[in-house]
Amino acid sequence: MRMTNRTIFHGSVSVVKTLTKSMPFWATLFVTRKCNLKCEYCGIVDNKSEDPTFEELCERIDTIKSLGMIGLAIFGAEPSLRDDLSEIINYAHKKHLHITLYSNLSIATEKFIEYSDAGLDDIRFSIDGLEPNHLVEKPATTPYVIGGEEITLKDQIDRLIELKKQKRIKFSLGATMVLTQSNHAEVERVLQFLKERKITLSICIIQPKRPTDKKFVEKLATEENTQSLISLVEQLIDWKKKRTYDLEQSEEYFQAMINYWCGSGDWGCQAGQLSITIDIDGSVHGCTNLTRTKYNMKIDHKELRDKNKLRLFQLAVERRVCVPYCLSSAQFHCSLFFGSKRLFIHQVGSLLSDKIKGVFSL
Repeated sequence: MRMTNRTIFHGSVSVVKTLTKSMPFWATLFVTRKCNLKCEYCGIVDNKSEDPTFEELCERIDTIKSLGMIGLAIFGAEPSLRDDLSEIINYAHKKHLHITLYSNLSIATEKFIEYSDAGLDDIRFSIDGLEPNHLVEKPATTPYVIGGEEITLKDQIDRLIELKKQKRIKFSLGATMVLTQSNHAEVERVLQFLKERKITLSICIIQPKRPTDKKFVEKLATEENTQSLISLVEQLIDWKKKRTYDLEQSEEYFQAMINYWCGSGDWGCQAGQLSITIDIDGSVHGCTNLTRTKYNMKIDHKELRDKNKLRLFQLAVERRVCVPYCLSSAQFHCSLFFGSKRLFIHQVGSLLSDKIKGVFSL
């Protein structure tokens, strides 16, 4: 993790405000809804949509920074489809934000180097299995074409690891896996694959595209599938306890998931409290799953600079009636954020680098 010049004051205040539930400290910023893949479970892609301009995105990053946030997730469908992504990363980097890029890794090698040089801190890539099936669009062994070259996700991951060894890129690598009814058996194989490469995995659940998506219920929420998922999550808890694999979420996250499925506990969602999401039109939401649903708040990001309106927004998100099977890992207390070693190291690095700078400026 690079130790760049960060601001102690903003970082410390952001964490304190988050702990007191008065301010979010992480923002997800949609830079596009276009994608070069078509995963059956995904409800994010809209290839006919219009991307926000660079200037509009800079203004939204300014809002994020003005709220005292320390983390920025650059999101999309596939953000790397933007030609100006390096400039967006660099603008956020100059604002001393911890920047995570979510991508399917269908990126030319020189782009990775550009993103690193621009100030990217993390890449989180999607991997839904090692072998293809009818739901999984991102298996590690299926080739796709990048810049005229046929390459698999596995090859791309290994190429990134080699670039890190050569110190041509500095950002950290993390993986996300979306569980569906068709890739349960792939979980341990994916974990072993990532363990060999010292990459952490974050696991989330297939999300319905709409709250009344009956097709989704058939894919995940049948009694048989639920029991299968519970057994798998119990295994994940055991692996977490024994540190068999590097799983990002806490044991509490997985246990809460089981309790929720069994109807014996609240999921404890912190949408709007820990983080916010800004869509391509500049509207703000509690999380990515609340965009483009009837629960859309339709508040412009500029309005959040008014603390009273921010609190009203948070209260509105708290009172929402959400997608019943959401289980969004990023909103479960501080499981993903405070549990992230990369973000923790970033904060410690910020403290040390700013203190050192202070000594030499005396």
